[in-house]
Amino acid sequence: MKFMHEDLVSEFGSGGGRPSGSSRSTYSAICTTLAAYEVTTNKKKAENYITAAGEALLVKLEGLMKEFVDVRHPGGSKMDGKKTKEVDAVKDLRDALVELEPVRRISRLLNTYSTLSSHPHGGNSDLIRNSMAGWIDLLSRDVYKLVISSDNRINAQVTSDKKLAIHVPNFFATTFKVFTRGEYVPVGILVHEYHHHLTRGSIPAASVYPDEFVAHWKQYDAMGIIVPTGRAACVAALNTWLLDDPRGYKRRFEVPIGSEYAGPQATGAAFWANHLDNAR
Repeated sequence: MKFMHEDLVSEFGSGGGRPSGSSRSTYSAICTTLAAYEVTTNKKKAENYITAAGEALLVKLEGLMKEFVDVRHPGGSKMDGKKTKEVDAVKDLRDALVELEPVRRISRLLNTYSTLSSHPHGGNSDLIRNSMAGWIDLLSRDVYKLVISSDNRINAQVTSDKKLAIHVPNFFATTFKVFTRGEYVPVGILVHEYHHHLTRGSIPAASVYPDEFVAHWKQYDAMGIIVPTGRAACVAALNTWLLDDPRGYKRRFEVPIGSEYAGPQATGAAFWANHLDNAR
């Protein structure tokens, strides 16, 4: 069974059979919840993003499936033919739901931080809210495709063909340099990549240094690193990473010594003022 099947309810029903409709039947509740999820969710777009309402239905579905299989009908219990089919269908559905977990995890992050009211580390909550809301809009309208990547050289990356590629283990790392920031690490990465979405196609292709300076600055701000580190130290660290560090971007050929940016405002309107706080 594929959870993203075009007609999931019918596929599930063909395996487990029709529900009794009884208010005391867990199997009937599973069927009802699954049907509600199918009604509220465009399954093609759910490959990109799952709404908070859709996630709530999936959590309810998981609880019902656990009760049905593990509590009411544990292994070894005697069942008639119909009940055996129901249990097998629910087990298949539970296994199929696993494929959706990376998208669910990313969607939960987007949903949670799209309404952030304040930042515990002094970061820019407007920047985070705007970026998360922007990604929700792009993914839910299928403007961008979410791709779960196996490329362990990246954490996340936007591509020219409008894909948001995410390597889940790298993306959900909880530390950045010497800072432990929990979910603010992937949040900062999404802020960084949303900046690239905003500037892609509107700036010269050779302008790597200013574009990456602002993207990284916004990432640092979203993670809450600028306030405790200090502005000057962050500027120096960014310039080293982008220009001279052999592990970094190595863009010194673009920038004569002494011409480094003293802050994001120095990059100009195309990179900073036109996209302040990643507002659309």
